Amino acid sequence: MEIGSEYSWPEEWIAENKKEETGWKESLPYSDRQMMFSGRTALEYILKEIGNVKKAVLPSYCCESMIQPFLHAGIKVSFYPVEFVNGTLDILLEIEKDVDVVFWCNYFGFFHEFPEEILKVFQSRGGIVIEDITHSFLSEKQVHTLSDYFFVSLRKWGPMVCGGVAYKRKGKFSNQPLSMPEDWFLEMKKDAMKRKASYLSREKNKSEKAVYLNEFGKTNDYFDQFYRGKGIDETSKMLLSVWCRPGTFVRRRENAETIYEILTETKGLYFLFPRQAADCPLFIPIIINHNQRDQLKKRLAERKIYCPNHWPKPSVKGADSNLYDQELSLICDQRYKKEEIETMAKAVKEEFEILNLTKSNRGGYFKGLVMIFSQLHKKESGREDLEYERKRYEELCRYMDSGKAICRVLIANQMLCGYVWFFRRKDGRIHINEFAVEESQRGKGFGKILIKEVYEYAKKAECMEVELFVMDNNEEAIKFYEKQGFKTERKWMMKTLEG
Repeated sequence: MEIGSEYSWPEEWIAENKKEETGWKESLPYSDRQMMFSGRTALEYILKEIGNVKKAVLPSYCCESMIQPFLHAGIKVSFYPVEFVNGTLDILLEIEKDVDVVFWCNYFGFFHEFPEEILKVFQSRGGIVIEDITHSFLSEKQVHTLSDYFFVSLRKWGPMVCGGVAYKRKGKFSNQPLSMPEDWFLEMKKDAMKRKASYLSREKNKSEKAVYLNEFGKTNDYFDQFYRGKGIDETSKMLLSVWCRPGTFVRRRENAETIYEILTETKGLYFLFPRQAADCPLFIPIIINHNQRDQLKKRLAERKIYCPNHWPKPSVKGADSNLYDQELSLICDQRYKKEEIETMAKAVKEEFEILNLTKSNRGGYFKGLVMIFSQLHKKESGREDLEYERKRYEELCRYMDSGKAICRVLIANQMLCGYVWFFRRKDGRIHINEFAVEESQRGKGFGKILIKEVYEYAKKAECMEVELFVMDNNEEAIKFYEKQGFKTERKWMMKTLEG
């Protein structure tokens, strides 16, 4: 089983569509439309239609393929900030006086605020709004009422050789000439899709997979280099009617629910949007630390689960957002049933698991704990001492059994990567007795995840102060605690006597 990546040829869907005679039914509020080669082609077409655009403002979080048509048209671009701040998507649109076009992007098929009043003022002075509705194409609210032009890249949603649509809300498009994609491209893309379908159904060897991956690579290069001024082929129009149907909406929403159900309580992982904001999701975007994101993506790929990140950071100056380093898109599309989505979500959950150490489960983590005890002892004393490490583990067990120690362990990729040992003092403070991350796993954000566990416990217990001791020469730890907001309350001093 494989999850994600390029769509294969949908032979079964084609057969079903012939029986049901369902097709693509549009409900978008437009006066004219033009079906095209890609979303990028549609944007270029719109910019030519508008003409005389000198400056545009774009979201700082977007695909470089959406920036390039502006640059190719000689349009100066600036960016308005789009960031993940305090658990939510934060968009701050400010429009300078010399801006002619505002480019608005919907994200992942989830509802988020639209700056209607700002854009009304902008349009009152002759400004034009272009909206990328690729991510909201199958949503109930596909496009905002103020957008003058909008467009979609169709191949993000289903099996397509190529496909995009440009829309004009009022009036007709001028008759811009379009050429068809080269025959070799069309045939190679269909061949790649059919080869993948054959591979998935028959589990052929790796050489077969290498062939279709090479073909997909070549056709994707064609999209990047030769997208300008091209129309859509007849096969893609047929395929659009195959997957753009009510069952697609239902399956995506059901799959989204499954992902939220499994991952909502997962530590170290955040959803970019709340569950209730979902309409018809393109993907389910999650936010995780950069180092963890890249490693998770790699490990999922080893299990044949191919989750993309949106997007690679553009090379254009000003297109900066923390989302480029932290976002990972979980698959939720109509190719997969609930069982397959559960497999993916559980694979993600295994990567980031915080466990409460108990008498019944601690034996399974003995080796991992002793390993970290050994690293700590060697750092403090300069030598290894297996007897010390064993006694330290036994001491932790005694405190746990007497109710005087709480221990949380962080498991990532089936490995114990860190732990925090703490307890509640009689005066009501929470005291962190020990806190460590395995040496090879440092720099991945695991320390922050673990210490947040302590904060959450403290708040639930209505304890608003957390304390700890740290050695004066442990500069790395001191810097970490200071960044967490800890302040020095007192100094614990010692003198070694001679004689």
